[in-house]
Amino acid sequence: MAWIHEQADAWHIDTERIVGVGYSSGAHLVSLLALSDEGGLAAVLAGGLPSDLLKFDDGRLVVEFIGGTRTERPQAYRRASPIYQIDADAPPHFLFHGRWDGLVPVDHATDFHAALVAQGVESELYLQHYRGHFTSFLMRDGAIEAGIAFLDRQLLDD
Repeated sequence: MAWIHEQADAWHIDTERIVGVGYSSGAHLVSLLALSDEGGLAAVLAGGLPSDLLKFDDGRLVVEFIGGTRTERPQAYRRASPIYQIDADAPPHFLFHGRWDGLVPVDHATDFHAALVAQGVESELYLQHYRGHFTSFLMRDGAIEAGIAFLDRQLLDD
């Protein structure tokens, strides 16, 4: 993001309208970026977002990602969890999530959305009926269109 901002004038990039888009681990990364001091994102469209790594059991993927279990590295889990990084300066988020998601349970989305709203941050939650983690990504059920409409309202209605 720093590089993109450095090149903005030469490439005619409007840095006030850069958005992050991702699904699952990509949603995790763009949300963390958006919530960091160096983020530089105007809004986020995130699906299947694992927002709170402390909610997962000590499975191999998360333990290897963080470098230890929740008990061994609780602060690292908190720092790597977007939900604990939210403040009133967070950019708007559009979230979509499958109600039947067994890999990243739906409470990651509902809790993250509620935390954004509690801070006064614009957020919209689009829950997909009868969809799990992979089918939410593959089928999308209008989520992308709804997300783009949300982004338009946030970034184009000036």
